[in-house]
Amino acid sequence: MTSLMRLIGGLALLAALISAGVGPIGGAQTIIHAPLALAQEADQEPDSAPGPDSNQVAPDGPPATTTPMLVALSEADAASRVTPSVVQVITKDGTGSGVKIASGILTNEHVVHGADRIEIISKDGVRVDAVLVRADAVYDLALLQPNLPLPAVDLESTEQLLQGQTLLLLGYPRTDVLGGQATLTRGLLSALRVTSDGVTYVQTDAAMNPGNSGGPLLNLHGNVVGIAVGKLKDTQGINFGIATESIQEFLNGPVRGTPVPTYNTRKGTRTAEQIHQELSAAGYPGPWDIAAMLAAYDRATAPTPTPTPTPNPVLAQCQAVVAAYPVFDSAVQDAARASARNDYQSLRSIAVTLRGRTYPTLLLPVVNAFLRMIDWQAAAAEIRYNWPLLQVLASQTSNGYFALAAAQADLNRDDGEVRVAALDVEAATRQLLQTCGR
Repeated sequence: MTSLMRLIGGLALLAALISAGVGPIGGAQTIIHAPLALAQEADQEPDSAPGPDSNQVAPDGPPATTTPMLVALSEADAASRVTPSVVQVITKDGTGSGVKIASGILTNEHVVHGADRIEIISKDGVRVDAVLVRADAVYDLALLQPNLPLPAVDLESTEQLLQGQTLLLLGYPRTDVLGGQATLTRGLLSALRVTSDGVTYVQTDAAMNPGNSGGPLLNLHGNVVGIAVGKLKDTQGINFGIATESIQEFLNGPVRGTPVPTYNTRKGTRTAEQIHQELSAAGYPGPWDIAAMLAAYDRATAPTPTPTPTPNPVLAQCQAVVAAYPVFDSAVQDAARASARNDYQSLRSIAVTLRGRTYPTLLLPVVNAFLRMIDWQAAAAEIRYNWPLLQVLASQTSNGYFALAAAQADLNRDDGEVRVAALDVEAATRQLLQTCGR
């Protein structure tokens, strides 16, 4: 009869939660609403937390761990004992909290869901990458392995908890405003509740805010009795943590929700933890985000390439000169013919064409010197071409005489520049032949 009354009470509470906006996720039998979502804006309230489907207390069972010494501590002593084990958990989508237990960093699955890179920041501000070892969306729990030693906190069964006992919550809410120090809030054990999918929750009025997800709920022994997950939508003081009984089921049993992703590698399918272990054994120093690990693992497992001879860069450039030289030499011959007939227009056309082409590096000094030479040749050829007309003008007017004298001076200058440029062409050609050999 007592069990029947608890079931009727649980159904009544479920109806109230659904009417308040708590909806199902993960399947028709799941009545847990989406937990505290860190992808929201940092100043928004979390959407919701688990909605129980019965008022029954957690079923009898063995304690989560055997605690060697259960001595009641002051709230300050309990908090100071655990604070070094509490960390920030950071992904590209937001931040949450986590706590170090014997098997790794425990946090919420929704905090790290879909993250390519997970980082943790310790109490002392040390920031390192962490590897996702295990995750389950039904329990909303995830286990991380950081490359950082931290003191482990014990788990304690909720079996002996009494309604009204003091609970403490440590975590990193609203670090965008509050900074990096862990925040401590306190409350009472309001109830222990079990959902239809068998997950046990600790209900408390200890304040929870965005960023608390994944942080530890503690008793006054300084042991973890739950992992903060969120609050009931549109309520105050109805907050939940995943109880240690469900934590142990998550750690020891089959994954019922989101499995840990695997990756195809040269050595077959691997989890991030396996890749992490193999790289550590090989002396890889990090970083430990999945993209960096996969790249390092691919390099480490790549087959040894067959050595190939290192090409001689000078030989390659000389071969390029040999390939390009016939076109350049043709332009040189055309320029010589144009210069012989004082065809300054053809000389300038040849220069434009040469400047529009690309040449091997070793041939450039020769080409540039030759371009300077035909520029001056074109200037001299234009004067020679017009020389008869200048002589006629000089015989008729005094201005014509002065124009002829100026043209003679320009011609002397242009011919001098042609000779200087011709010497530069000769020197550049000798250097090219010396570099590439005859």
